[in-house]
Amino acid sequence: MATAQLSRSLTLQEAAAACGTSARALQRRVDRGTLRSVLVNDRRRVNVAELVRVGLLAPENTAQALEEARPGHTHAVPSPATAGVIDARELLNRLLEQERAYAQIAASSARSADQVKAAELRAEQERAEADRLREALYEADARIKALEQSLGQDRSSEAHEVSPTAPSWAFWRR
Repeated sequence: MATAQLSRSLTLQEAAAACGTSARALQRRVDRGTLRSVLVNDRRRVNVAELVRVGLLAPENTAQALEEARPGHTHAVPSPATAGVIDARELLNRLLEQERAYAQIAASSARSADQVKAAELRAEQERAEADRLREALYEADARIKALEQSLGQDRSSEAHEVSPTAPSWAFWRR
């Protein structure tokens, strides 16, 4: 890269064209102090070496960028028909990508729905088992009460019998 190219200064519009950015973005960098510039005849100018220093311009691409930034240089612009084809392909690719994402979400949703149904079925089975065990517990409780009552009746009939060896006033020995 020639030293003459590095010492050349560009207007913000020319520098923006050379860097592939907007003049406003460069103006913001100047305002923040991250890009050094000079004011010449009420026009802000940026040195090419400064653009290379901050990384906006690659040293090996300086000559080509400066040629493209030259006033009056026309850039190759695609025809509207070609631009429409490019946009249609891009839109088609986006649509296909969204379709794949939707299919993944739908499959995940279907798996989730199956998991929810399986969980509901397990919960219903657990409720049925709990009801069966509760019923068995009630039956066991009723059986225990019945046994206690029959045992209590047997004990009360024994308690009314007078033991020949124990006096009737010795109730604690019963």
